[in-house]
Amino acid sequence: MITDTLSATQLKQLLTEVFSNDATIHTIFLSEYMIRNKRKSANPKVGKHIHITNWREVIIWDEEDDVAFIHAHVRNISQESLINYCTKSTLEAYIIFYSEDYLLYVNSDVVDLISEDPMQIEKLRLLHKKTTSK
Repeated sequence: MITDTLSATQLKQLLTEVFSNDATIHTIFLSEYMIRNKRKSANPKVGKHIHITNWREVIIWDEEDDVAFIHAHVRNISQESLINYCTKSTLEAYIIFYSEDYLLYVNSDVVDLISEDPMQIEKLRLLHKKTTSK
């Protein structure tokens, strides 16, 4: 999965900077829908790139439309799994990754990064600006 302006190498560098090896990384993604009590896979194929062992389902009901969204919450994924998913996956899963310091949403069009510390974001922006202008 590569954005228009980031190469796989640049994306890997950004992810390594944001989620260090000692960071505790978690993910939440849409795994299924439930329509009239029948489950339908969202087909995210996240398990192809992320080793999933410690997960739980969170079901969010929309009673008005009689539909539910089933999110998988996976705890303690490795930095390597995160990088593999973000640089090699071709599917458009509704997925976020987060640690104590950052929340990341990534797809083929955009990398959204949120932090409570605006200086951290500015530091990353300046670092990225240097690497893309070379």
